[in-house]
Amino acid sequence: MELFNLKRKVDLYKDVLTNTENYRNAWQSELKNMIIKLLQDIANEVQLPVKVEERVQMENLEAVVLSLGTVKSGMYQKIEQGIEMPLVKQSGSLIYQQLFNGKVIALIQYPFIENYGEPRPPKTIAIYRPEELKEPLHSPPL
Repeated sequence: MELFNLKRKVDLYKDVLTNTENYRNAWQSELKNMIIKLLQDIANEVQLPVKVEERVQMENLEAVVLSLGTVKSGMYQKIEQGIEMPLVKQSGSLIYQQLFNGKVIALIQYPFIENYGEPRPPKTIAIYRPEELKEPLHSPPL
């Protein structure tokens, strides 16, 4: 009986390793590029000034980020008489990041002003297996 349970756990472990490899391959071969293209297309269609970029510092932990940019917040730190330093606002972003197991997490990074309070932690939208991320159907304009 114990050997049967061990064999079942080993088989489950092998399945997880296979899924992880398949998910990572899907990210590299198609998913990453599909997400980049889709985000750029949507931004162009709604004329939203954003930057879509890849973050590839860590193999198999890559990300695609749609950033709303960095702007002056309208607030200033007074350094000395007549010298002011603007506080910078990070306008927020939408992030699709590959996880260690090959699944993809979608996050929202809320806007925040640097050097003014603590930024809110990102909000997790969902965690997806690659096959769950499909290009949405576009409806014709009204």
